Amino acid sequence: MSRCTDDQGEVQPTLAELNRNWGRGEKDRLEPISNTHYWNAIQPWKIAKDGSITDVLFA
Repeated sequence: MSRCTDDQGEVQPTLAELNRNWGRGEKDRLEPISNTHYWNAIQPWKIAKDGSITDVLFA
C-alpha cells in the first residue's frame, strides 16, 4: 500500500500508527471509530475480477 504526504510534509499513518496515536490497543484496532472526521490511515481496498470494490478492514 502506498502512503500520501501532504503539502505540510505530514505522512499518512498506518492503521497501527493511528491507533497508537489515539491510545487504542491491539484488541480494538479494527473497531470503527465514532469520529471518522480525522480518519486518515491507509485504507486498503480489494478489487474483484468483476470490478466490484470491497473495504478490506471493515467488510
